[in-house]
Amino acid sequence: MKRLFISVVLGLVAWSLPAQEESVIRAALYLSGAASEEEIPADLPERLEAAAVVRINNPHLRANLLISDYQAASIRDYRAAYGDILSAEELALVDGFGPVAAAALAPFLSFTSYRLPGQADTVRTRATALLRGALTTLGGKLKAGGELPRAGITWQAGGAWRRDGVWRAQADGSGKADGSFYADATLGPWRLLAGHFNARWGQGLAAWSGFSMESLSTLDAFLKRPTGLSPVWSYAPSGVHRGVALSYDRAHIRAAGYIGQHNDYGLHADYLSRTAQLGITALWADATGCTLALDGRLTSRHALLTAELACRSRSVAFKTAASGRWNDSWKWAAQARALPRRFTGKKYGEYGAALGLAYASRRAGNTASSTATAHRGTDINGGTGPAGGTHTASVTVDASLLPIPGTDPRRIQIRIYSQWQWQITPFWLIDTRVTERYRNYESPRTSLRADLKFTSAPTSASASASASAPYTASVSPAYWLLTARLEAVRCSMWGFLTYVEGGRKNESSALYLRITGFSIPVWDARIYCYERDAPGTFSVPAYNGRGIAFSAVGSLKLRPFRNLSQRHPLRFFSLKGNLRAACQLRTDRRPSYTLALQLQTDL
Repeated sequence: MKRLFISVVLGLVAWSLPAQEESVIRAALYLSGAASEEEIPADLPERLEAAAVVRINNPHLRANLLISDYQAASIRDYRAAYGDILSAEELALVDGFGPVAAAALAPFLSFTSYRLPGQADTVRTRATALLRGALTTLGGKLKAGGELPRAGITWQAGGAWRRDGVWRAQADGSGKADGSFYADATLGPWRLLAGHFNARWGQGLAAWSGFSMESLSTLDAFLKRPTGLSPVWSYAPSGVHRGVALSYDRAHIRAAGYIGQHNDYGLHADYLSRTAQLGITALWADATGCTLALDGRLTSRHALLTAELACRSRSVAFKTAASGRWNDSWKWAAQARALPRRFTGKKYGEYGAALGLAYASRRAGNTASSTATAHRGTDINGGTGPAGGTHTASVTVDASLLPIPGTDPRRIQIRIYSQWQWQITPFWLIDTRVTERYRNYESPRTSLRADLKFTSAPTSASASASASAPYTASVSPAYWLLTARLEAVRCSMWGFLTYVEGGRKNESSALYLRITGFSIPVWDARIYCYERDAPGTFSVPAYNGRGIAFSAVGSLKLRPFRNLSQRHPLRFFSLKGNLRAACQLRTDRRPSYTLALQLQTDL
């Protein structure tokens, strides 16, 4: 009881020290095509935190983590016809976006326009320093694998000539340190990257392994989202390049190349139009040898088709995927892949096909976008007003082909996902989900989940289309949040989890308290449950066993030297602090305690 009391006190202290920002989770749900927070790729929130703000009205706007090639082309066409885009509401009118995409991406976009009378193209400078660390104990001893101490510094300057620089480092308990850095400079169509960076094009056959349907349940997850050259987002630069990269992007031609420190090289060139893209890639690395790849993409208002063919050491890999819609309620997706061992690392390679079909109801003011693909940046789920409801459902089938009898048997996976949302009042919402997963090589898994959600700030009609209702609260000076969840999973045995979370958030501070109870007797019935943490840190622990858990997350943002000048009214110095305290009490092991602190300063 004494230790429990200490943990609760630490949680209350968190009031004076941002929780995982709702905008980051909302954007991650949209970009990944995930149906819930538990299915978001773990590295995506950190990438979003580290990404630079995208200037929508930049005449040299490129595809990136947030904006696809089709969306960038649509923005250029819209600006040529109607002028600069000045708000998220106007961005929703651009083909390839819609209200769902605009609401999800708005916090990471800048609508600054230099065409307005009397506004000069000034250079904006921003610097960020961050310190993060966490300590986890189990039975009074430091638990191996706890989060490492991390530190980072970011510097950015904008305008016609933009420069970015980042340094990050982390160290373990023995004092061993590892770190990453990059410098990013842009001038017109040219971009120079020095330090740690990623280079990925097409469907990714030349750079990483193939697609798997094992974790995601939505059709938007069928297609990979290429990002080209991008800075590294991780503190530990494993699996990335270190060297110099240069790219050129003008009109319909895009070219890029890099030289790595470890004898690795890469060249890429492609031709872009508003509805098509054709590219060629050549990569060299000591570990894999030479890889050549051809990739293409066709986009229309109703469908998207992608394909890539790659060759490495006489091994040929192929992958193609398509996604589209029949009407405002139905959409489909399909994929085929042939990936030899040299491309996947699997002993017998991967040869498979996948099909998917999804339905979304249109009720109570539901609106639909122009397509059903994540690359186009839209979703067919529309918003609902008070006392409205929506129903979405999907089924995906993924099967391995060309199995080896007695060695690599045929594997089939069928996943059915269904979600009902009822907006009872502007403040109360019920969200229920049913997931059924069948595999011919293990026990079926059935998941039943029901959430009751309250927010004192009414949800907006357009934002309600997001896959996760707690992150759709409209902007308010201060509001209260409450979520109660009951989840049951049936595999070889039943497992149960329930939690109640309450919190209050305003512009400068936030506090969230959660109590969780669980009874999960076997590991195959484990339940993954998203938990709030510091910005850029994504936490989805797997609950099993029997016990109870407590957590508290608090944040505080201070602006002691705010600049109130008329020339730069929004430029100021700020301090942000985040503290998370948690404990877990289980019947089959000793208690565990976690204390995490993050401090950040912006200039």
